Amino acid sequence: MNKTNLVLNMGLAALAASMYSSAASAATANGTAQATLVTAVTVAESRGLNFGSFILDPLGDTVTLSNAAATVRGAGAGTTLLGASEASGEFQITGTPGATVSISTTIAPAPLSNGTDLLLFTPSATDIATLTLTGVPANDVFYVGGQVVGAAGITTGVYTNVTAYVVNVNYQ
Repeated sequence: MNKTNLVLNMGLAALAASMYSSAASAATANGTAQATLVTAVTVAESRGLNFGSFILDPLGDTVTLSNAAATVRGAGAGTTLLGASEASGEFQITGTPGATVSISTTIAPAPLSNGTDLLLFTPSATDIATLTLTGVPANDVFYVGGQVVGAAGITTGVYTNVTAYVVNVNYQ
């Protein structure tokens, strides 16, 4: 074999080896991307919380209200519950059907006032930490109850919240 053919064959072999090795070490793939846009979650009070009328024990007492659609009210032996005007607070949630939301309320006591005296109010919604939305308004509700504590000697009157209690609803 002459030198020219030898150099030519070696050059072709090197070229083939370099083409083969770079093709063997390279790989490609196509990726996909996706996004899901959901409806923002909203919450609105559809019925205000009402402890109803009562005669407070002269020594002070606590009146409780369940956080359920069928409201249950209770108090100590020295307090007299009057009428049937009590109601748990009802809140309506709107959002993406099938999504789960977490629910919480403020936990620090908030005052109710008649302009002179205070009842300490603590909301409660603890039995409903999460809710899966159905898209049916009658099903996507939750209830807030709580308690009010009155001290001995406070005056009669209509007591309303000094500041609103906060209900938090978030997608999980």
